[in-house]
Amino acid sequence: MFLKHFTLSRYNIKYKIKKHFQLLMLPLKYHTKLPILPVMALTLAALISANVFGDPTLAAFFCYSICGTVLFITACIFYFKSNTKAVFPAPLPILLFGVLWVYYWLQSLIIVSPSFNNRHWFLLVNFFVLFSYCILYNTQKISFQNVCTVITIIAGGEAIICLAQYFGLLPVHDSLYKITGSGTNPNITGMFLAMALPAVLLVTFKSSPVYQKLSLGVLFFMIAALILLRCRTAFAGGLVATGIILNNRYQLLKESKKRWSKFLLLIFGGILLCLLAYAVFYLYNLKRASADGRAFIWKICMTMVPENPITGIGYGRFEQGYNLAQAQYFAHGKALPQEITNASYVHMAYNEFLESMVEGGALGLLLFSSFLAALLLLPLKTPLKAGKFRFSFTGLENACAYGGIAAFTVMSLLNFTVQAIPVMGLMMCYGAYCMNSALVTEQNKLPFFLFTGRLLFSHASVALLCSTAVYTCLSVLLMAKAYRQNKDLPKLAKEIGTKAALNRLKDLEQQLSGSALYWQNYGNLLYVHNKFALALDKLNKAKTITSDPDLYLLTGNCYRKMGDYKQAEQAYLTAKHIQPHRFAPQYALMKLYANTNDTGRLLQTATGILAMNPKIPSDKVVLYKQEASAIISKIKAKPL
Repeated sequence: MFLKHFTLSRYNIKYKIKKHFQLLMLPLKYHTKLPILPVMALTLAALISANVFGDPTLAAFFCYSICGTVLFITACIFYFKSNTKAVFPAPLPILLFGVLWVYYWLQSLIIVSPSFNNRHWFLLVNFFVLFSYCILYNTQKISFQNVCTVITIIAGGEAIICLAQYFGLLPVHDSLYKITGSGTNPNITGMFLAMALPAVLLVTFKSSPVYQKLSLGVLFFMIAALILLRCRTAFAGGLVATGIILNNRYQLLKESKKRWSKFLLLIFGGILLCLLAYAVFYLYNLKRASADGRAFIWKICMTMVPENPITGIGYGRFEQGYNLAQAQYFAHGKALPQEITNASYVHMAYNEFLESMVEGGALGLLLFSSFLAALLLLPLKTPLKAGKFRFSFTGLENACAYGGIAAFTVMSLLNFTVQAIPVMGLMMCYGAYCMNSALVTEQNKLPFFLFTGRLLFSHASVALLCSTAVYTCLSVLLMAKAYRQNKDLPKLAKEIGTKAALNRLKDLEQQLSGSALYWQNYGNLLYVHNKFALALDKLNKAKTITSDPDLYLLTGNCYRKMGDYKQAEQAYLTAKHIQPHRFAPQYALMKLYANTNDTGRLLQTATGILAMNPKIPSDKVVLYKQEASAIISKIKAKPL
């Protein structure tokens, strides 16, 4: 009897689990069978991190680019199957985003030296993703709520990974941090979770009871993960998005005006301002060194702007240009001690508007700002023409999409967002829905592109873009293959020989001519086999793309091996000024001064090494300090 009861109970448990799983998958089962799959793949692809191409971020770039182009091709198929009978004007944000990419493409061809790089491909893919969502929303092949359900599930998984890393159940991808999520940078994970908050809140407010319970659990995990990640940018973006959504849901401003007097509103507003000021002060002191470091980065950026105020230094060239500007600033002895303490090797400006100004000049800043402004202002417009087009900001879905755009804009003031692949992916999703929901016509919602005109012109435009997407997908696949081969060649050289490895590297030049990893790898292989002059040629090509301090260290080593000590010193000093608190450049300088018998600079450098405190203790640092101490003792032991 007991066995029979146990069997029935076990059957009931299985039945309940199966029933609940079917309920959870119900919103995704109907109405969106095919289109939701590339949407899900796109969101997951943005979170991939694997060192299979020489840089962990390249895995997300390639996967996102392939999934983004596949999504666009899928959307184009639905476009042509929809049998559209009319053409509607494209919203201004799509046109501005397209013009922004065209400007950066022309800039790489005409204004600056040819430098079409991964950033150009990434921007083009995001244009395809934005347009894909527009088509799929318009043809009603996907619903915004179902997309938000997918985002909720993925964000919940990301939050659980963060919590598991905090409790030591999963490994961290970067030893510098306690939590990173599925990637290597906790900032990207935090901003992704902040951007996912609007989707989770929509599912919480508008889904079935089962999904509401799921989303509440996800929300709890996300908040816990955001607190543990300690990303101040994510806090700001999440609060802005949540405030917009809650205000729309409960009409907080409208109700407060009805129920409270002006005097009470003023008092409440003053309290809010005090709380906001305290929050800013608290977040600043939470990671004060980081905040001061960003302020220093913005200071250097402002010195770069006047050099190319109209056209900028070139899209994707910020890292290369900034670090050299910082090195020059330190070399001139202008830096304050606190600035030297907070300085490091920098990849981005931590402010998208400022970075757009540096890379694209006034034109780049204008186009990027106009794109965001058009999205923010589009739902707030009044009717253009009665009965034809109406722009509104009603409904919780619109509020969630608008909250995501507002969060992205706020975070763009404090951090990098365009290069954060999962963050940019969600921005395209929210932006497309905001555009489509803002445009309401008397007829059925249909796909649109470019200007009002003949149907043939609209179809031809989409067909041209679809062909471009196919070309982009194939190009990215070939590029991924080339990056993979480039990464494996140093190990392969031991098996096939140096000459064969160099020949293979030469074959990859057409695909990877704009890659710093390629030229560094090429130069390093030549250096290892004592071909210093040839190595310098390849390393100098890499220096036109990046200002990685390792690149300057290797360049200095080449010059030192060739006996050109002056050029070697200059390369080592550049590496030192890019990363003032790194031991390797200081040690290289110490060895150089020892070879040239420059006792004064040798003593100064060795003393500096002893005074430095490592961020991460290592055996190399111990060795550097021991050699520096021995050199100082030897110099002091010499008779005057």
